[in-house]
Amino acid sequence: MSVTAPCICRGIIKYIPRLKNAKIVRTWAGYMDEMVDKVPVIDTVPEVPGLVISCGYTGHGFGIGPAAGYVTSQLVAGETPCADISGLKYNRFHAKH
Repeated sequence: MSVTAPCICRGIIKYIPRLKNAKIVRTWAGYMDEMVDKVPVIDTVPEVPGLVISCGYTGHGFGIGPAAGYVTSQLVAGETPCADISGLKYNRFHAKH
């Protein structure tokens, strides 16, 4: 990461020369969590009582975050979700027998 940020900044300066003297105070980077089918997982895990998974938003968390957060909070509270989330099960990737 310490090498990547300066390289990116130099690249940006090529397109926006007025930023040549800008001081970069801080940078941040993270991993994009992504499921194989590009669809998030929101589910409880029967094998681990109390575990609720809500991940794999592929950067779409900003758009669907409020609804996903609400449905996830319902799962955490032990309530029935207000929306059909059957297509978001974590075990959808398990081998079919």
